[in-house]
Amino acid sequence: MPNLLPEITRVESIKILGVQIDNHLSVSEHVEMVCQTAAQALYGIKILKSHGLDQHSIYCVCHAVVLSRLLYAAPAWWGFASATDRTKLQAVLNRAMKWGFYKGTDPSVEQACAKRERHLFTNVLADPSHVLHQFLPPAKPQQYDLRARAHNRLLPVKNNLLICKNFLTRMLYQTLMHPDPV
Repeated sequence: MPNLLPEITRVESIKILGVQIDNHLSVSEHVEMVCQTAAQALYGIKILKSHGLDQHSIYCVCHAVVLSRLLYAAPAWWGFASATDRTKLQAVLNRAMKWGFYKGTDPSVEQACAKRERHLFTNVLADPSHVLHQFLPPAKPQQYDLRARAHNRLLPVKNNLLICKNFLTRMLYQTLMHPDPV
């Protein structure tokens, strides 16, 4: 395709607020980079452990450094992550568990991401001044008040794959299927 605006360079991928996205809306490159930096952080924790850091502090450092890197801005890109990407992210946590830095009872990457997404979505629904609130579909008029609903919004039509991967669309449908908090 010819470049319509010669002063603007066409790129294959872009990093937006720390999240790498390619021209096919894949986040595989982002996941690779995140897993690489998380693996380096695990090595750093290994050094701290060899210098006598107590077990509780190791868990705290792992959560603060490794898990936060793995899930940085996850609601924005989690829907676009492939099964392979999700497996790579979980593999980093599995290595942390194997080395004793992450408890086996702590949430998996999938569970931790679901919790963060649910928390963000709850905040968006509850706060009309939230920056994402304007992107919610309009409220659906209720004729009867039979039972409590997860939300009162109209559901967008899922007519293509991109809409299905969108955070707000995923959460609107997901809360109807699983209304209890994760």
